[in-house]
Amino acid sequence: MPAKTRIIPALLLAAMLLPISARALIDGDYTYTVADNKATITDFNFSYFGALSITNQLGGYPVTSIGDWAFYWCDSLTSVTIPDSVTSIGSTTFCACISLTSVTIGNSVTTIGPYAFHDCAVLSSVNIPQGVTAIGAYAFYNCFSLPSVTLPPGITSIGDDAFSYCASLSTLNLPNSLTSIGFEAFRDCTSLASVTIPDSVTSIGSFAFYRCTGLTSVIIGNSVTSIGKSAFRYCTSLTSVTIPDSVTSISSYAFSRCTSLTDINVSDNNLNYASVNGVLFKKNLPTLIQCPGGYSGPYTIPDTVTAIGPYWAWNGGTVYPCGYAAFQGCTSLTSVTIPSSVTVIGTYAFRGCTSLTAISVVPENPNYRSVNGVLFDKTLTTLIQCPEGYSGPYTIPDSVTSIGDGTFYSGNFISFAEGAFYGCTSLTSVTIPNSVTVIGTYAFHGCTSLTSVTIPDSVSSIGSYAFEGCTSLTSVTIPGRVTSIGGEAFARCLVLTSAIFTGPAPASGANVFQSTQATVYYFPDIADWSDVYAGRPTKPLIKYEQSGGAIAINGIETVFPGNHLSLPSSIEGYPVTSISDTAFYGATNLHTVTIPDSVTTIGTAAFAGCSALHTAVLSSSLAEIGDWAFYGCASLTKVYGRGDAPSYGASVFGETPATIYYRPGYTGWATTYAGRPTVLIPFDYTTERDNVTINTYVGTDAHVEIPLSIEGKPVTAIGDSAFEDCTFLESVSIPGTVQVIGEAAFYNCPLLSGLILPDALREIGAWAFAGCSSLSVMTLPHLIDSIGDYTFSFCTSLASVFFTGDAPTIGDEAFAYTPTTIYHLPGATGWDTSGNGITPVSWNPAISPASPPRFTSGAFGFTLTGSANIPVRIQACDSLASPSWSTVTDTNLNASGTLDFSDPDSSSRPSRFYRFTFPQ
Repeated sequence: MPAKTRIIPALLLAAMLLPISARALIDGDYTYTVADNKATITDFNFSYFGALSITNQLGGYPVTSIGDWAFYWCDSLTSVTIPDSVTSIGSTTFCACISLTSVTIGNSVTTIGPYAFHDCAVLSSVNIPQGVTAIGAYAFYNCFSLPSVTLPPGITSIGDDAFSYCASLSTLNLPNSLTSIGFEAFRDCTSLASVTIPDSVTSIGSFAFYRCTGLTSVIIGNSVTSIGKSAFRYCTSLTSVTIPDSVTSISSYAFSRCTSLTDINVSDNNLNYASVNGVLFKKNLPTLIQCPGGYSGPYTIPDTVTAIGPYWAWNGGTVYPCGYAAFQGCTSLTSVTIPSSVTVIGTYAFRGCTSLTAISVVPENPNYRSVNGVLFDKTLTTLIQCPEGYSGPYTIPDSVTSIGDGTFYSGNFISFAEGAFYGCTSLTSVTIPNSVTVIGTYAFHGCTSLTSVTIPDSVSSIGSYAFEGCTSLTSVTIPGRVTSIGGEAFARCLVLTSAIFTGPAPASGANVFQSTQATVYYFPDIADWSDVYAGRPTKPLIKYEQSGGAIAINGIETVFPGNHLSLPSSIEGYPVTSISDTAFYGATNLHTVTIPDSVTTIGTAAFAGCSALHTAVLSSSLAEIGDWAFYGCASLTKVYGRGDAPSYGASVFGETPATIYYRPGYTGWATTYAGRPTVLIPFDYTTERDNVTINTYVGTDAHVEIPLSIEGKPVTAIGDSAFEDCTFLESVSIPGTVQVIGEAAFYNCPLLSGLILPDALREIGAWAFAGCSSLSVMTLPHLIDSIGDYTFSFCTSLASVFFTGDAPTIGDEAFAYTPTTIYHLPGATGWDTSGNGITPVSWNPAISPASPPRFTSGAFGFTLTGSANIPVRIQACDSLASPSWSTVTDTNLNASGTLDFSDPDSSSRPSRFYRFTFPQ
């Protein structure tokens, strides 16, 4: 018993010495816990109003910590004094105290946790005690009334987003103890005017001073080794910056969009970076990192630079981003010249260059070229970038197959083309050729002045955001071959009221027509349309009625915006046999119309007053055209009859300039028809997928011009044997739309000479020009990728063939029994070996550097050097403003590869300009 008596007091004593467990206790407005005989405030009466001096003791224990979320959303709290007993402020402690204007922090605090004063929107005064060594992430995020902050000398790090969106912060001292500035630490501190980063700092985080638009001066300390991505991006008042020698890494976009920045300085001692005339480069200038946003005027990229803009690299199967947005946001840059050394141009390399009107590429560049200031790939098949300063309408070249959609490889580097016309706010209209099959992502994004666009029938896909924000676009026609439309392709086209689909409903991404009032119209002969498409209501485009098993077309539901209207041959399974009276009367936006072969009757005034209608294709079964059917169609120049001449009423083509074209083998077409002249089309032709192929020439003229289009459709091919054995043929004009010349197309045309092939040409079939014994010189365009067997065989006068692109596939005996020399441009690929009877020669004339241009005996002259005996044509003009080039001489370099040229006529001219080219 005595032993037990002694044990019980020992147990009681042990219990008294144990700390109180961390259960919640309440003392007035406070909730707190106690640990190690110290109190931590964990909650507070959120309805408390006014100023608060936090107690230094609760339950007899000193308050040493304010816990996480303790005063969260105390939205009536106006000021707080934290006692000296407190050593730490936890996470989210005073977050969203939206009435809190001032905080006095006790001298013992050493830690300010993440989100501690996040969203204290009216906080205008806070002190940070001497013992604090770190500011937590988001600690003062969105305290946009805070005008200044004094950081104590012991601070070593500023956390991510610590002072982001402190829009009133104008005064900031960074102590010499600081070693790092976190991600977005001072983002959108728009009142911050100057920053001195001390020598103790080694890294500046990504987006650290992003969009500090009031920042005019920044001094970067001499220990900084890395400047993060977008660290000073959109600092639009910053005028100059000096990169210290210590910097070894500058991430992409670090100084992008700094529109007042004119000078980025780097000393010669920096081992990694250099600057030339204020432009930032990698050391030895292989990469242009940043042209300062305030740069004004034209700029020529040094010929050491190999890559421009953000691109990708791959290594061991891994693809990773690299490159720099070198010119983004250079709003006063007017033109840029790209040298031959640049092999990669990254996506959006020139984004935000709103004054840029010309992107020029030197001809020697292996991957890119420019035409009239617009950037293309080398083969002119992908339109990469129209400069944002371009103004007015634009016509895309016929060779282009994709608009801002492509992938380019150069060694281990990859770049993607998108946004071809992105931000071209002064572009008013664009004409897209039938060669284009893809409209890429962001292709016309933000073209706010674009009022009309004609999407050709060749297009099969429209990328995401392709026309987003085209706020002046009222209507669009989607051709029948489009199978997919990307998300938000037409979003925020605020005045878009109609979208006309000529084919089946394509697959659609999300929000294709978001923030538009568009009605989707479709052709009633296509069965897979529902009442809603991509969130917009649908409606048949054609008005019609059915009677007696036949359909009469009565009109159209909406304005047809300038495209080719091809009427259906059947609706609901019934044939369309007539166009009703006044069906399309006054349709002023109708440009071309094709009437299906099922139609036998066109009613009175059916197309009268269609003032923009320029082409009409009549049905092959047409028997009758009513009175005034096309009266007053003031633009109607071409009417195609596809069968025998129908009967017609009064003034069918009154007040029109129409010419009637009819096909061989059909009757009733006299020299005039319905008061208008007629022309026999001297070709048999076929139409397929809205393209025309010339099959046979049926005329006898020695000089033939193939039209650009027939029936409103482009002529894209000259078919097999089309001109075979035309022994009288001396010349043919081939339109720029032709992409294919078929087998034996001009076989045995012995008088044919002076033929110019179009730039869009891609394929020449076997025997195509065989036996054309008068051809003396040919220039083959750069897109040619296939030449068939015996194509130029037996061309006994053909002395020179000039290839302007890479080597195509050349068939067997392509130049058999032809005494020609094959020339190619320097830098073109595939010409490094001989074969198939061909020994290619580089056509490489250049001004001799050893003998610069000169005046001798009053005559201007120069010396050309190049491959031995190559032919050259020298031309001259008196003005480059509107040049009219005339040939001065056709000659050859000598056996030593030189030519001394002088122009005796130059002395009589106030100015004279020269160029040399292929003889042709």
